[in-house]
Amino acid sequence: MGKRARQDSAGPFVSRINASDILRGDIDGQGSYIEGRIYSKNPRNNQYIIDVRPPNSKAKAVYLDIFIADKLQRRLGELSVGDHLRILLEGAQLLPYSVLLMPRASLQGEKEKLFSVWPGLKTGKAKKRKQAPNVDNPDVGWFPTPPQSHGTFGVEEGTFGTQAVTTGGPNLANSAEPLLQGVSSLAALSTPASHSEAENEAGPSTSATTSKVSSSSRTSPLTAGESRGAATYAYRTAPSRKLSLPVHPTSTPEFSPAAHSTIPPIPVPSTSRQVSGRNAVQPSGGPSETRNCSATSGEPPSSKQQSNRKRRREESKEAASSAATMPPATTKAPTPIKTTPTTPTAVEDRDICSHFRRDDGQTESDPDATAMPANMQPKQGTVPQPGGEQVGSGEDVSATGEIVNAEPIWDDPLDMQAGLVVKGWPYTALSKIRHSILTSIIGVVSSISKEPSQSQGGDWCICFSLLDPSVLDSFGGVLYASGVGIKVNCFMKVEQWLPNPKPGDVVLLRHVKIQLWNDNLTGTCLANKVQWAIYNPLTEEVLQPDPNLSSHRSHNPPTWHVVSQEREYCAQLTRWWAAVQQARVERQGTAVQIGGGPIVALERKSINRQHLLISEADPGREPRGYFNCTVEILHGHANHISDIYTIYVTDYTSKPGTFTEHSSEWCPASLADRVLRIEMWRGKAVALAEQMNPGEYWLLDNVRMKISTGGYIEGSFSEADKARKLSIADVDTSPYLQALLQRKKAWEENDTNPHVFPHKLFDEVELLTIFDCTVEVLHAEYNATGTSILYITDYTERSDLATPPMTLWSRGLEGRIVTLELQGQQSKIADKMETGSFFTVKHMRLIERIMGILRVVGRIGGPDRLIHKLNVNNPNEELEKLLERRKRWKGETGTAGRNEGFTTISRVLKSDKPVDKFRVRARVVGTFPLWLKDCVVRCCKSCSEQLPAGMDTCTQCTEADGATLEWENVFHLFLRLQDEYADAQITVAVDRNSSILGGLTPDDVIGASGTNVRERLAGYIGNLEAVQAASSQGRTLEAKVPVREFTIESWHVEGEEGGDIAYGLL
Repeated sequence: MGKRARQDSAGPFVSRINASDILRGDIDGQGSYIEGRIYSKNPRNNQYIIDVRPPNSKAKAVYLDIFIADKLQRRLGELSVGDHLRILLEGAQLLPYSVLLMPRASLQGEKEKLFSVWPGLKTGKAKKRKQAPNVDNPDVGWFPTPPQSHGTFGVEEGTFGTQAVTTGGPNLANSAEPLLQGVSSLAALSTPASHSEAENEAGPSTSATTSKVSSSSRTSPLTAGESRGAATYAYRTAPSRKLSLPVHPTSTPEFSPAAHSTIPPIPVPSTSRQVSGRNAVQPSGGPSETRNCSATSGEPPSSKQQSNRKRRREESKEAASSAATMPPATTKAPTPIKTTPTTPTAVEDRDICSHFRRDDGQTESDPDATAMPANMQPKQGTVPQPGGEQVGSGEDVSATGEIVNAEPIWDDPLDMQAGLVVKGWPYTALSKIRHSILTSIIGVVSSISKEPSQSQGGDWCICFSLLDPSVLDSFGGVLYASGVGIKVNCFMKVEQWLPNPKPGDVVLLRHVKIQLWNDNLTGTCLANKVQWAIYNPLTEEVLQPDPNLSSHRSHNPPTWHVVSQEREYCAQLTRWWAAVQQARVERQGTAVQIGGGPIVALERKSINRQHLLISEADPGREPRGYFNCTVEILHGHANHISDIYTIYVTDYTSKPGTFTEHSSEWCPASLADRVLRIEMWRGKAVALAEQMNPGEYWLLDNVRMKISTGGYIEGSFSEADKARKLSIADVDTSPYLQALLQRKKAWEENDTNPHVFPHKLFDEVELLTIFDCTVEVLHAEYNATGTSILYITDYTERSDLATPPMTLWSRGLEGRIVTLELQGQQSKIADKMETGSFFTVKHMRLIERIMGILRVVGRIGGPDRLIHKLNVNNPNEELEKLLERRKRWKGETGTAGRNEGFTTISRVLKSDKPVDKFRVRARVVGTFPLWLKDCVVRCCKSCSEQLPAGMDTCTQCTEADGATLEWENVFHLFLRLQDEYADAQITVAVDRNSSILGGLTPDDVIGASGTNVRERLAGYIGNLEAVQAASSQGRTLEAKVPVREFTIESWHVEGEEGGDIAYGLL
């Protein structure tokens, strides 16, 4: 069968070859490649079985084993079943392995028993492999198996082992053993076929396959089953410590070579290395054992000078002569194995390179592992070695006492799974932490963003970032940007209690409060709750705060006993982090050419910085994200950090992942995805940026592309002497400027109305696209110090929206309410927003945000006025459509007016029911105490009386009972509410059950000095604290407090004269 040469336009892929070509050794042609579809895979070992039949072929299935080296696998990413591959043989290495087909007519059930001898891969996953079996070792014998009397096995295009590595194709040395001329790099396997069929498919039939027999071979038997398609599969199990013991055919009962083959019995050669004392069945020595089967005394001509037929005849004669001169081997026959059923057991279609997986997620041994062929001894014990190291029965020891052919260990630190449960105490993987919960976490410190310092309130604080295997990929993988990770802020009253880790340390934290800050989840460690420990990877010691310093936390000690499981998990994280750093260095310092030719490995210093388009630059591109560019200045402004100035530039190419929420005053909508934000830092660069004007063209050398803390791609520039201003006169000498102007002209011709965005409904908007919409505002939450919220609807429905508060105004609108976040100057709009009115919102986007699960919210930003009120009496097509959808929704749900269920404060005060609930719309006009940091007091658990300041015991209870009783922190907070349309006021109590505190506890407030209470109440009290502060200083400040909806409950106060009624917020 000749090579199926086919010219192809796919670069180096010139001639496609098949398995028969490989059998003949015809693989040296330039551009030779194999092609096929992935049939099954074993990701643990980077192993793939591909079907190499041509497309739409009706021939028998032909499979090829592919092993991909770790480095190349990481570049390719995940491959799936069904993917189509082309593998250039100039860039791949063909490694020999063999499959022994053992037809044994004397033993029922042993027919077509399959063995695999595979030397293993030299990948980074094998941490303990001293030496792989040598396939070209002259001391290892290869010889044919006696054929069956009733049929033959034809050699077809079969299964071969190919390891794809990043080197050129090696010159494989052909073994001179019988039947291996031109076949040393593979072993063929096929289904039983008739003589004529085998001849038609793959040339002359043969009844012999090859086997490598060695005392160091670790083989695993599997029972052959039904063929799938038209092929028989050779399954390879994970290596096991079992010794493959050769048995001379004459030692097998009822075995007659004459009855089955004209070929004399082939003796078993001795192995070259044996461990003393090993209980193995050895053939007797003979003078011919040391004879090299690859040569004869007559020095026959080379294989290239002989025809294939003549060479096979001479090899058969040589094998027969060798057998005739061999004295009979005297071996001790092994204990026969009981006869197995005649019907072969079906082969289970599963990952044959891994252990069995139980339903509970654990692994157990292969249930067929105890079944062995008749020529295999039971597993031998280990051989004691000097120094206490044990050698398995499948390993050898060199003359120096070194273990060779050791059992490989496949544990890859990069495959570590995050998360731990110790004695029922769970440590959550960082990817699974959720907003507004207390949790425990373990992570590696990737950076320290704030060293220990003392705040104005006297608390000590430190901020650092954590990573673990579950979140590394979300931050860019091994090429993560500096400073990324899950941010953790720790607050303590005493500096000595503050954790002070170093980058690379492993930190264990218990009782961490997870919060949302700038759309990112952060951890907050409060002084009265958190427990911490630091694992030092160098000393393997665990540091914890001095327990003697925790006398005020006797009810919640700051330390615990770190057990061995926690230490081992920290050690695993340390190994994982070391592997990440090693992979990071490799990725940043080496460039690999995939395809024909050798590896091209360049040192980082030899990679020259290139002039790139913005669309071509990337943080992971060498050298380390640095590049040169020619751009037009669009806008610039100073940051709140004095030594940074931000400019916005474009070269009129689009880069996905950049920030796009730019002001329409200087950025047309169609240009938003072509803008790159660059931070200019250091004194000279800042001064230069201040002189850059919109419309100017600049050549910037040594810009670095990076990932911002918000997750956007942006640039960084600091060397003012590497920036040069260009003019139109430079067009003739600057091809980059000339190309920029051409792209700008093309953009201007296509951009007819740059400031107009399409008007869309919520149910038809794609994420991250900019659009205009017409909505009704249902509710507003104003936050004077941060992001305000509007709850809006256009009465269309989608399933991925964030869930709004479950209140009266949201009733019946599930899946129709969009949470619109107002950032920057847009936040002020919520201050006096008229709920129930209709508005046009411009330049809005829908984005995904983590809220326990990914949920969609809306967002607008910038200084422009983007929300405009509509008058229902003026004609507006989009408003009319909205009112029609609103009318249909009301008809479907029967929703009454939105004022249904609300009352006034006056009616609440006049109610004669001692226990009741009321819904009101009101604004907060006062708080008690004036300062929110004082809203928590200590009360005696026995008598509920408030303890004096600075006291830990109740004087009254101690004196009465003669014993000190426990105390607890409780809220002592009251709000004064005023009716929305009247002057009636009511004082209500706020406790831990009030919804406006969002689950905040008194202990949380103590640790944060009232900061978290202020954050919870900011949308309710507005600027009241600032008004009170100004009043105490003799100044006057206008109060800005939004109208909110409150649920008030009333109850009878026991022990009060007159039957007074108290009020509280739910």
